[in-house]
Amino acid sequence: MMGQDLVSSEHCCFLELQYNDSSFSKFNNTFKASASESKVFNGGRKKDKDKDPNALANKIPEGKKVLGDSALRSSKKASTRKTGNSHKMKHFRSRAQGRQETLFKRFKTFGILEQRFRHGYELHKMVLDAVAVIVQYDMENGHPLFDV
Repeated sequence: MMGQDLVSSEHCCFLELQYNDSSFSKFNNTFKASASESKVFNGGRKKDKDKDPNALANKIPEGKKVLGDSALRSSKKASTRKTGNSHKMKHFRSRAQGRQETLFKRFKTFGILEQRFRHGYELHKMVLDAVAVIVQYDMENGHPLFDV
C-alpha cells in the first residue's frame, strides 16, 4: 500500500492506494493544510497524548509498511527511499509513485485541489468525498490505474 496526502490550499487528507489493484481508501478526517504530513499520517505529534486513533499509521498491520516519501522517514510504519536500495526496489518505488501521481491527477482534474476553496470546511470534505467516489467509479469501470 502506498500512503500519501492530497493537499489543497485549505485542507488535506491521506489516501491509501493499494499497489496490487486499482483501489484506494480515504483516511482521516480532513486536516488543515498547514498540518505536516507526518502529523496527519501518525494522527498527531509524538508528544501528543490524544492522537487520532483513525490515523493511517494505526491502520497498518504489524510488520507491514507503506511506501512514503521523506516526510515519513521517522515513522516505523513507512518505508522511504534509501541510497542502498536495490535497482529492483528503486524501479518498483518509481512505478508505485508514478501510479499514485496518476491518481492525484484524476482528483486535480476536478479543480478542488488546485483552486482555493472558499465555501467552508464541511462542504470541502463533502466535495472531496464526492470526487473520491467519482474517481473510484471511473477506475472500476474502464479506466483503472496501470499495474506496478
